[in-house]
Amino acid sequence: MCTYHTLKTVAALGLLVGLQALWAQPLSGAYAIDGSSNFAAGQFATIQEAFDSLNQRGAAGLVTLNVGDNWNPVSEPNTITLAGYNCSGCRVTLDFSPLTTPKVLAKAPVTAGGSRFVFRFGGHTQSSLATVNNPGQLTNFTLRGSDSLIVRSTATGATSTAVVGIVSTTSAALAVDGFTIRDLRIEGRGRSNTFAGIYVGPDASLTTGAPTGTVHGLRIIRNTIDSVSRPIHVRGVRANFGTINKPIVIDSNLIGSASPTTSWAAASNI
Repeated sequence: MCTYHTLKTVAALGLLVGLQALWAQPLSGAYAIDGSSNFAAGQFATIQEAFDSLNQRGAAGLVTLNVGDNWNPVSEPNTITLAGYNCSGCRVTLDFSPLTTPKVLAKAPVTAGGSRFVFRFGGHTQSSLATVNNPGQLTNFTLRGSDSLIVRSTATGATSTAVVGIVSTTSAALAVDGFTIRDLRIEGRGRSNTFAGIYVGPDASLTTGAPTGTVHGLRIIRNTIDSVSRPIHVRGVRANFGTINKPIVIDSNLIGSASPTTSWAAASNI
């Protein structure tokens, strides 16, 4: 005999199974980053929330994270982090082209391992909720500024901070296969405070050592980078260069600006 309480239990279990199925779905298609958090409706409040979901769920097919006018850079953490994610035939794009006017993402990341950057990629294992145990995997990812985003570090850090980082750690090697950074304006706090605009290497130190793991298909295209010591800094040694950094495409980037002179890279670092 079916009782009221039994029906309630069955209904609750059905709801739980439904929620678990929704949670397990990989990201696929277009999503809006617009200040509202509603995954079922394809909305994320922040870039970090979207990255967390990508890390936990993985991606299938084409995934576009569209940043809209209602996105508030103030709501982001000082370091926006994307670790590994499961990729099932995926291509993932963080796209700022929907912005009708450019926005500034100005942050002061902590100048120590685990932070260091405004955008930090790699350096963490995948979430335990991910379907594939492949730590630090970043596959077919594009950060597309569309000339609508200024990424600025306001940290005071000398050789201990940079603006965008792709990093390995002692516990998580890099596994990058297809990674593009394009059409961004990247700004530091001057040569004496910001070590690099775009950095690839170990997280423990920005000036010594080489990253572990593999970095294939790195493309740095048409960015403007100024007010840093080293605009694009890729660490490596001869013993592992063939697996760590091959191939790299760097094309049509503008380094520095005419004024102020503090935006110029140091002559020995160009």
